[in-house]
Order: sequence, then structure tokens, then C-alpha cells
Amino acid sequence: MEQSNYYHLLQRAAFGSALGQEVMKKKQDKVVDALMATAVGIKPLEFRPPKGVGEIMMMGSAAQKKDLQKASREAVMRLNVQWMRQMGDPDLMVREKAVLFWHGHFATVDRNRPDFAASMNNTLREYALGDFKSLVLAVSREPAMLRFLNNQQNKASHPNENFARELMELFTLGQRHYSEQDIKAVARAFTGWGFDREQEFKFRQKWHDQGEKTIFGQSGNFGGEEVIDLILEKERCAYFITEKICRYYVCPNPEVHQVQYFADTLYQDQYHIGRLLSRIFKSDWFYEQKGGLIKSPVELLVGIGDIFDYQFKNEKAAVALQRKMGQVLFSPPNVAGWPGDRHWIDSNTMAIRMNLPFALWSGKGGKKEKQERVQKERVNTKWEGEDLEALSAILLRKPLTSASREILSKMHSNNPAIVLPAMMALPEFQLA
Repeated sequence: MEQSNYYHLLQRAAFGSALGQEVMKKKQDKVVDALMATAVGIKPLEFRPPKGVGEIMMMGSAAQKKDLQKASREAVMRLNVQWMRQMGDPDLMVREKAVLFWHGHFATVDRNRPDFAASMNNTLREYALGDFKSLVLAVSREPAMLRFLNNQQNKASHPNENFARELMELFTLGQRHYSEQDIKAVARAFTGWGFDREQEFKFRQKWHDQGEKTIFGQSGNFGGEEVIDLILEKERCAYFITEKICRYYVCPNPEVHQVQYFADTLYQDQYHIGRLLSRIFKSDWFYEQKGGLIKSPVELLVGIGDIFDYQFKNEKAAVALQRKMGQVLFSPPNVAGWPGDRHWIDSNTMAIRMNLPFALWSGKGGKKEKQERVQKERVNTKWEGEDLEALSAILLRKPLTSASREILSKMHSNNPAIVLPAMMALPEFQLA
């Protein structure tokens, strides 16, 4: 496999060093197969909720609730950093990259319920690369989603349309592909879906609307799972999901005919996400898009950490960096998730991004011997001035501009130990 294509694949499908150098000698399709094979393992986030959370939330004193809120926010912070560390694990990178995508797609926020956040995140992890129906169904039963979009209060006598609307608009079909009547009927179909005091999904039969419902022109006594089947029967759903996946993995504005091709294969393949990604990663189109996506803050942090072999030990510092750059895990701005791409960059965030490699590198010691170790173990090239192009091919996946080469060559002459972070501070490094 061509070197530039190899590093492009690792950057887009994972966060960096998901495969060893020896794999690059194989043909492209075999490399993709090897990469996707690393996603078989699943490592759930570890979380043990404090005892009596439900009782304190419902009947605790003001002081107890205040203490619980503080403990809950600290727990979410620990989950945040734990997840970042998993993203940096070469054996977990491919699945975790997909989990990050679904984390923005099925966005929920509840800073006071880390147990809900952990459960939702682990559900995304379990189904991230399987069939889309199982994923949608599992997410629809998660307390985090049921609470965030008010389906816990959805009952026949008082239907709540929040979840029904977002299920179609943001999760499966997109705007203008359903009617207001469909929203009302879908809301009725999901009446009774909620969770009990043990935070487990519970279908409350007495709350469910047993009447006939008409959805997308079809009538019947539909429940929630039948609604999901009706949605997935629409080819529009396959197109909507494929387009969003392409925007995340390939380019910000994919051409309609490219999306349609892969959407057709997704529809015919029973909505299997992992096999869709394999087809995308094996396509020539995928490798024509080098440097076409702006890295998200989390991608940037994990990617730099992968190169430097750096892990955040200070949880508050890690979350503060995410916040300054505009993407805090477990805290999307709204139910639509993060807009992404050009929204990641402004004058403030760009300054932080360009200073970040130097800050993290100085945290590693800034010594030449550490520079050489990182070169050998992480980017696998000798530390000589004439190897700037080799380093650029790995980090930037394109030749250096004459201006950048001149700057880096001078840096190498004066202080070789800062050339690696300096290359990572270039604007080109912000692109995947």
C-alpha cells in the first residue's frame, strides 16, 4: 500500500498508530481488512454509580443533592479522560473513532447523571460497527436518551413529541422527509417507553397508546420497534446515514453520486455499518480526499498524544483544553451534536491548536533523546535534517511548502528537539 494512503487511512479510520509498519507492505484491501479486524474487541467504560443516586435525586435534602451534583460532575470528568485514553489505545482506535461519531449523532447531555452517560456511551460502543437497526433500538431504550428528549413523560393521555421529532429529523431521515402527522403518530407509538428506579428500560403498558396509527401512509397498531422498521424501510434513511458518515470520514461536502453509491450498498446490506466503512476505506474516492477535513479538538488531542506517547494525568486540564477548543466529551452543545469542520476553527482556537504541540512536548521533557525515541517508536523515521520530507509524509501526508521547509530547516539547525512539535504546529497539521 502506498505510504501516503496508509497514513491517510490510519488518520481517518482511527487516531494514528492502529497498525504496525509491517502491515503497510500488504495490498490496500488487505490493510483495510487488518485494520477493521482490530475493531473486534470492545472495552466498555468502567463506572460504578454511588449508592442511592435515584433516591437522593427524588427525595434527598438540598445539601445531599448539591453534594451529589458535584460528585456527578467529577465522575463525568473521569469518564471523559478514561474515554480519551481508550481512543489512544491502538487496539481500540477504530471502534472508538466510530463511537465518537455516534456520540455526536445521538447527542445527549446530563451532567448530573454520569451513570446515564456511561451506559449510553457503552451502548454506542457495543453497536457502533454493527447493524444500524440494533443501534437505533438500543439507543431509544437508553435512560440518557429517554430523559434528554422527555420520552420518560410520554404517555397516551399526554403524548410528548420531542423524541419522535428528533428520531426522524436528526437520527434517521433528515428534515422534510416526514410530516407533522407522522411526528404525532410516532410519538404515540413510543408512549410507555421509559426506565425504572434501577435505571433499566421499562415498557409501561398502561401508558401506551393502543390505537391505530398512520405513519408514512401505512396504518396499524404500531409500537416503537415497528416504527424503527418503517423508517429503515425508506431508502432515504440509508442515504441520510451514509452522507453523515461520509462527512465524518471522507470529506465535508461529498458528491451526491458518491453518497448514493454507498447508500445503496448499505441498504442492500441490511444497514451494516462496519461493512459500509470497509467499502469506503477500500474505494479510490476515499484516498482522493487527503487533507480535506479539519480535525476535531478530540481528534487533535488524541492524535498528538498518540505521536508523543502522552496521556493526560490532570483530568481538569484535559477537559479545560477540550472546552477552550470547542468540544467537550459528554457535553455536546445540543441534540444536533457538534457542527464540525470549519466550525472548529476561529482565531482563538487556532492559536491554541498551534501552541498545543509545544505545550505537550515540553511536558515530555523536550529532550533530544526523547525526540529520537518518539521518532523511532511512533513515526519510524531517522532524525536527520534531510528526513523532513519523510516526516512530513507521515504527519501531513503531503510535501512541505517551501516556506515551511525553510522554517523547519532553520529550527533543525538551531534546536533539533523542537522540529517535531513545530511541524505539528503548522496549519497543515490541523487537516486530516
